[in-house]
Amino acid sequence: MIKISEKYAKRKNNFWNFLSDIPEIDIIAGPLSKLWEERVKKEIQLFELWVKIDPTFPFSKLRLSETSSRKFIVRLNSRELFGAKREWLDVSLLIPINYPFSWPSLGDPRTDIVFFNYLRRWTNNHPFCMPPIIRTWWRKYRGKAGITHFLYAFSIFVTIAGRSSYRKLKFILDL
Repeated sequence: MIKISEKYAKRKNNFWNFLSDIPEIDIIAGPLSKLWEERVKKEIQLFELWVKIDPTFPFSKLRLSETSSRKFIVRLNSRELFGAKREWLDVSLLIPINYPFSWPSLGDPRTDIVFFNYLRRWTNNHPFCMPPIIRTWWRKYRGKAGITHFLYAFSIFVTIAGRSSYRKLKFILDL
């Protein structure tokens, strides 16, 4: 069972602290490991717990794909992240073989065309990639960071990289 300290329950505004807020996952296993199924359960459990703790989190309903053990599906609030008219959008999360030492990638270029169109429009057709500081932070966790950590980092940095929005005011200024 993933435990959240009392500080989360007492806080009125929940914003991500890069160093400590989202709990680590104690099972270090990748897609080729015998412990992968347990890791998947912990990933989903932590995600669902974090959605309850942080109502501003622009993702919901994380689940493993029926077609691949290295692919998750997550609902993304495209109105919240990109200012789109359509609110919720299912997007793939692709898990690399060396996960959790390398982070996943959001969006499958073959199936998530709408997501990539939103992302391109949001960044004015500039390529978007996670900044190098996140790679250093991810390595520091030594396999204990997971999908929830990645999605929070993505939501913060896509907000910074994109056009101005009220979302930026909500959680960038409080970091």
